Amino acid sequence: MALVKACRGFEPQIGPDCFLAENATVVGDVQMGEQCSVWFSAVVRGDVNSIRMGNKVNIQDGAVLHCTYEKNATIIGNNVSIGHNAMIHGCTIKSNVLVGMGAIIMDDCVVGENSIIAAGAVLYLEGYLYDQPEAKVAFRAAAEIAHQHNRQVSLTLSDSFCVDRHRDDFRALISDEIDILFGNEAELLALYETDTFEFAVTQLRQDCIVAAITRSEHGSVVVTKDGVIEVPAQPVAQVVDTTGAGDLYAAGFLYGYTRGMDLKTCATLGHIASAEVISHVGPRPQIALSSLLPAS
Repeated sequence: MALVKACRGFEPQIGPDCFLAENATVVGDVQMGEQCSVWFSAVVRGDVNSIRMGNKVNIQDGAVLHCTYEKNATIIGNNVSIGHNAMIHGCTIKSNVLVGMGAIIMDDCVVGENSIIAAGAVLYLEGYLYDQPEAKVAFRAAAEIAHQHNRQVSLTLSDSFCVDRHRDDFRALISDEIDILFGNEAELLALYETDTFEFAVTQLRQDCIVAAITRSEHGSVVVTKDGVIEVPAQPVAQVVDTTGAGDLYAAGFLYGYTRGMDLKTCATLGHIASAEVISHVGPRPQIALSSLLPAS
C-alpha cells in the first residue's frame, strides 16, 4: 500500500480513478486531479510548500516532485507524463507535456504547453542554491541518482561569496561527484584561496575531470587532467549588462558537450551565447541562440 501521509496539517487530496503503486509516497499539501498515476518508488512531497496536479498526470518510477520552502509551489497541468527518475522542483509545468527520463526541472522554471523535455544527459547544479541544509542533501542525492543512471553532473560556482561560504563542501563535492565544473576567474581563486590563477588551475587539474573557467574579455580556459585549452572570447560591440553571462556560457558549452563536440568548440559555443546576453539589459537572450550557431 502506498504511503500517503499528512504534514503541517495538510492531508494529500487524491482525485478519483487515481493509481498509487505499493511503494509510492505522497506527503503533505498535495492535490491530485482525476486519473493520475504515481508509480513505484516515486515521491510527491508537499511538506514545505504545495504541489498541485491536474488530470491525467503520470509520474513514473523513481521520479521526485518537491517544492521550495516559503518560495515556490510545484504546479502541473493536465495530460503530463513525467519520466523515470525525473526531478521536478518548485516549478510550473503546463498541460500536454512530456518530461523525459532523468530530466531535471528546477525552481522558477515554466514549461509551456505542448512541450517535450528531453531525457537528461547532464545534471546542472547551481551553487547559489546550496545555502539551505536540505539543499546540501539534495545536491548529493541528485548527483548519486544521475551517476547511477549513467548521467554526468555539472556544478556552477555561481559567485565568489557563495564559494567563501561553502568552500570545503564545494571542494569535496567537486572531488567526489562533479564531472564538469563552471566558474569564473574570481570564483576559482576563491575556491583555492589564492591570488595566482596558474596555481588555481594546477590544483583544479588534480580535482576535476573537466572545468570551464571564464576570464571576461580574455575568453576562457577548459581544464582537464590532460592539459589546458585556451579559448578566445567572442567580439562584442558594447558590454551592457553581464547578468546571466555565466549561465549562458554554461548553456552553450553543454549544448556542444551533449552533442559530442570537442571541448574547444563547446567553449566557443559558450562564448557565442554569453556574448549575446551581455550586449543588452537582462539575463535572457533576445534572439534565438540557434541563429548564432556557426555553419556546420
